[in-house]
Amino acid sequence: MDRKATETAAQGASAAASPFDLELLRLAVDETGCNFAVFDRDRYLVAHSRSYAELHREAFARLTPPLRYDDLMRVTLSLARPGEDLEAAVQEAIRVHERNEGAYERRYPDGRWMRVVKRTLPSGHVAGFAMDITELKLAQAAAEQLAVEDPLTHLPNRRGFHALFAHALASGRGGMLLLVDLDRFKAVNDSQGHAAGDAVLAEVARRMRASVRAGDVVCRLGGDEFALLCAGMAEGEALDLGRRLVSLLEQPFPLGEGREARIGASIGVAPLAAATMEEVLRRADRALYQAKAAGRGCVRADDAPEPHPR
Repeated sequence: MDRKATETAAQGASAAASPFDLELLRLAVDETGCNFAVFDRDRYLVAHSRSYAELHREAFARLTPPLRYDDLMRVTLSLARPGEDLEAAVQEAIRVHERNEGAYERRYPDGRWMRVVKRTLPSGHVAGFAMDITELKLAQAAAEQLAVEDPLTHLPNRRGFHALFAHALASGRGGMLLLVDLDRFKAVNDSQGHAAGDAVLAEVARRMRASVRAGDVVCRLGGDEFALLCAGMAEGEALDLGRRLVSLLEQPFPLGEGREARIGASIGVAPLAAATMEEVLRRADRALYQAKAAGRGCVRADDAPEPHPR
């Protein structure tokens, strides 16, 4: 419903409107599925749609008419935001209500999201229309999650890794980066199919998550590449962790029906002590190359700092 239609409908609910006019408006709005309410200048509810009463059903059940906006919000917000400063939230809602016009989004206790468009009429009445945008919000949340999460392993993907990496460097806590490259994984895909490969990757993620400390982050960078961000970890601890991971990933991966897959891992370790993400990654890549050159199934640390240009 556009702005002009909203104002036209709301004006029909002014104080001069007859009960018949209000009922006719209420019936018309109910057919659209839109939430609709009109409050007088003292913030008392004078007209509303059936869906508005349903949206605030707890408040309608607890309160005795005439219903005031302040009390409706007090009940609704106490359910939607438990533990928050209720009176501050109510006062903010009243401030929004009393603005001349505006649009905002609100999450209700049942989990629904509504986009509210509100207008103050010349009579002083406030008319509001709200559309349910829950599906849109859920779709947005899913899209945002997919942007930073690998759907197969549910680990942060490369984009999520970069954001977490930048935060780890900015924190100044130091720590270690471990780059993990799976050995012989392509042979699993080639000989047993991509479904088997996916099962192996999911189990790799599970084993790695179970092996790290609380607060350490495991990411899948793509394909058979993984990374671990371990804030505050010393190099010796990182090498020990790398050896445990190599041992764990050498264990068979059951695939059902008597089948199994066997892979391995090579790991490069570098400190989170450089000035830039690129430098840390170069050092970890160099260590990973050394691990592979040593015969795979190895862990190597890169202790050499990047040379500075003269």
